[in-house]
Order: sequence, then structure tokens, then C-alpha cells
Amino acid sequence: MNLQDSSSDWVYAYLQGPSINSDDMNAPRSKHNGEGGFQWDLSQATGGPDANPFIGAATNTTFSSSAGGAQSQTRLAQAHGALASLAFVAIYPIGAILVRLASFRALAWVHGGVQVFGYAVFVAAAGLGIFIANRDDYLREPHAIIGMLLLGILFFVPLMGIIHHNMYKTVQRRTMWSYGHIFTGRVGIVLGMINGGLGLQLAKAGGSYTTAYGVFAGLIGAIYITTIVFAEFKRVGESSKDTPASSLASAEPKGLDREASGSTADQ
Repeated sequence: MNLQDSSSDWVYAYLQGPSINSDDMNAPRSKHNGEGGFQWDLSQATGGPDANPFIGAATNTTFSSSAGGAQSQTRLAQAHGALASLAFVAIYPIGAILVRLASFRALAWVHGGVQVFGYAVFVAAAGLGIFIANRDDYLREPHAIIGMLLLGILFFVPLMGIIHHNMYKTVQRRTMWSYGHIFTGRVGIVLGMINGGLGLQLAKAGGSYTTAYGVFAGLIGAIYITTIVFAEFKRVGESSKDTPASSLASAEPKGLDREASGSTADQ
């Protein structure tokens, strides 16, 4: 070590739970379940000829600073997980389910607003995640890679939705933009839910957190997929009932009215 190094890198590991509080050499001990890192200014950590740096107030101050840093890191990780979960397990699925089950004139704009809000929440979560991953050298982990891919890909989903909406009003059928918007959004939502589980695994979260997330994400995911399947069967059934004669008899054919109003501009 260079004692003049102002940013020496250190790592630490810990085990959550109560202290062993025993001098028994055979007391059971468990492996660490958490770790982290910090930088230490070694130029401020060297002792002098008449002072012991390991006793006195300075020792307690240093320990408290490290503990506070660990708590800060934990709060950042919790905020990242909470925001990402809110985006992929709540906001995105709600916006997609809404556009499939509801029917009103401004539905496309409400759907778009909800999904853009979901993306904004995800951007905040991704920003925290990239900061944490860069600090703790997690950028090559599958969770981080999938998260950054989703951040880039989902940016284009609203743009494809706007193009789809305008194209449908012109040609009255789905185009390549429609399928790009719909299926990219669907895959993105499901992949985001799965990536949340990978994030909990990477963070070595407790069993209660993993179970709660798994149950809630699984329930919302099942409702989301069921809604998609139901809506697609309904759309195909309504389209098959439309005939050229009935289409000419009505300016807004049944089954296409929801498309033109933006109902398929969804995930």
C-alpha cells in the first residue's frame, strides 16, 4: 500500500443477523451474505510518534463513517429495486391492460401517458442501477446487461406507437410499426419482470423479499398475459365477422373502431 494514496480501494463482507456473542471456538458460524466497498484516504490514516491511531475518538469516528456508507449503499439499492418494480410490475402492465379492456375516445392518449410515465420511473431506477453497478463492478452481470438493453429498446416503443396510431387511421389495419410497437412492449414488460428476480438474486436479498416479489410479479404477469390472449382472440373473432358489405355500410366497422382509436397501440 502507498500511505500517500488518497483513494485506496477497500472491500468488506458481513453476515446479517444477531452477533454470535460467544467465546466458544466451536460456535457455529455462517458464510457472509453481503458485501460492499469503499475508498479510504490513507494519507489521513497514518499514526505519528506519540499517537496510536487505533484508540480514542478517531477509531469510533472511522467505524461510524463506514457503517453509514454501508447503510447509504443499501438505501440506494432498495430505491433502485423499488422504482424498477413499480415500473415493470405495476405501471407498465396497468397501462397495457387498460388499453385492452377499456374503451373511450382518449384511450390511446391515456395509455401513452401511463407508459411514458412508466418509462420515466424506469429511467430513474436505471440511473441508480448503473451507478451501483459501476461502483460495485456489476456491469457485466446479466441483471445489469438486461436492464441497460431494456433502457435503450423501450425508448423507441412510444415512438413506434405514435407511428402505428397514425398509420392505422390511414390504412385501417396493422402495419410493421404496429407489430414492432406491440411485441417489443410485451417482451420488454415480461423481461423486466424476470430481470427483477435476477436483481434480487444479485443483491442476495432475503427469502421474504424474493417470495413477495415472485408472488406479486407472477400474479400480475399472469393477469397481463391472460388479458393479451383474451384480447387477441376477441380481435380475431370480431375481424372475421366483418364482411365487405358491412364495412361499406358503416363508416366505423366493429372491431376496427378500437384499433383506430389507438387500442392496439399497446404492449
